[in-house]
Amino acid sequence: MAHPANQEGARHTSDRRLWERIPEFHPPATPLASVAGNLVTPLIALLAWALAAALMLGFAARRTRP
Repeated sequence: MAHPANQEGARHTSDRRLWERIPEFHPPATPLASVAGNLVTPLIALLAWALAAALMLGFAARRTRP
């Protein structure tokens, strides 16, 4: 509760009783199919970038001379 920004302004005066009145948060479970559906496009993009990087690495490795 002691904070340098509160030296001249409003003070934080809430204590444990305030937080005990607030109910515990339980987020709803998200179905796996919904999560997987949102990840298809980013995964395809990631695989495309990885393939492009691998092709460029192979091209550069073939041009390297000992």
